[in-house]
Amino acid sequence: MFLLVSNSSARTIAVLDRAADIDAAAKAIVTARFSFNGTSPYSPDLVIVNEFIKNEFTEACSRYAGKLFRKNSVRPQNNDCIKTARALREAEEKGQISMFGSGSFKIVDVLDRSDLLALYTFSDAATAKFLSQHFNALTSYANHIPSHLLVGPAAPVSPLAPPVRHKYSIEMFSSPRPQYTTSACAKDDVALVDSILAGFYEPARQQTALQKLDATMGGKQGRVLQPKKIQPMGDQLGFFEQGILLGLGSVLAFAVSTVGISIWAWKRML
Repeated sequence: MFLLVSNSSARTIAVLDRAADIDAAAKAIVTARFSFNGTSPYSPDLVIVNEFIKNEFTEACSRYAGKLFRKNSVRPQNNDCIKTARALREAEEKGQISMFGSGSFKIVDVLDRSDLLALYTFSDAATAKFLSQHFNALTSYANHIPSHLLVGPAAPVSPLAPPVRHKYSIEMFSSPRPQYTTSACAKDDVALVDSILAGFYEPARQQTALQKLDATMGGKQGRVLQPKKIQPMGDQLGFFEQGILLGLGSVLAFAVSTVGISIWAWKRML
């Protein structure tokens, strides 16, 4: 029996490659980020975009975000830099990052290597597979963000794999309790073991039962497997042997032809 604990503090990251469907990716990310006022643990906390599609992706995000919010409900934020600096300072105090540099130029070294809650990759199949293998995420999704993830808490950290369309499975709320109605051992073996236990205070009786058990187990020992015959070596030449013989043949042919031409020229001179 184990407790179902959700890691709600883990981060969620989306990665966009240059081969991604920009319009579909922007729609999925904006919807996931701003649904339920951004309180879902599976809403993307960080979006990593390829430089070649950054402008197109930004325009697509602005277009879809404008459909979710009214113009008069959006207020310009002039303190983004202050919020970013405060967030970096808090992360450094918690030991999650290490910062170098001064002024507006900062190099951030991420020290927190804990698992991500989810990874969303938008790219072709090969790139999505590669990114999913190199990001330590509890779950990964390629070219989509499931809507059911945005509802409710984070999926529990469990050795049991959750179902595809849900966060919980019946096995997570069950514990195995086997019930045996018949003995798993043979009756003769059980009788021998019972006789050994019954003669615990009678050494002679116990010794006799042990001898019977030893004889019984010795008769049930499996036969010794005979070693397999070694297959004869094939008469075909390998790759390296062929190369060596080809090189020796070329050298020998060159040497024979050179000697032959030299003898012929020497006879002509006589």
